[in-house]
Amino acid sequence: MFMEARGGLIKLVSKNHQYLGVNNAIDALCKIEDNKGKLGVFWHTQGSGKSISMIFFAQKIFRKIAGNWTFVVITDRKELDGQIYKNFGDTGVITESLAQATSSANLRQLLTEDHRYVFSLIHKFRTETGQQHTEVVVNGGANMGIGPEYWSIQNAKMCYNSLLKGPVFVESAFFVGF
Repeated sequence: MFMEARGGLIKLVSKNHQYLGVNNAIDALCKIEDNKGKLGVFWHTQGSGKSISMIFFAQKIFRKIAGNWTFVVITDRKELDGQIYKNFGDTGVITESLAQATSSANLRQLLTEDHRYVFSLIHKFRTETGQQHTEVVVNGGANMGIGPEYWSIQNAKMCYNSLLKGPVFVESAFFVGF
């Protein structure tokens, strides 16, 4: 995989922890029924390449596991959302021009369309004031929630509940935390 960086194009090669982590997460995905839809946590320290690991993970799923996959990347901070979106864009894996939710209504629209990746802040998984709660049926494919900053118990619960039980409900989604 290649990434656009200052000075030009660079080749990304996984570090040992990324290689092992991605392969373990793929193994967990292959045993998803035993895991009850949960893939666990892919632990990283600060600055160790979480967003790059997410890209390696998603791209390997696209290459190795059949399905019409949609990856929903859920963050809790605008800066982190922008950073992760930029990293995905710089590697060329985002092929759509608008895959980053701008509002709750936009998130619902993106989830019903055919996108490989959807990026959203967690607070957009809500019903707008005055709107009725409705479930969102996601494009009919296999859906994967990715939660960076999942190490925080509060963030883990919020991501999981937002994706699987919240007002913007993504039916039969799998979830992995980074």
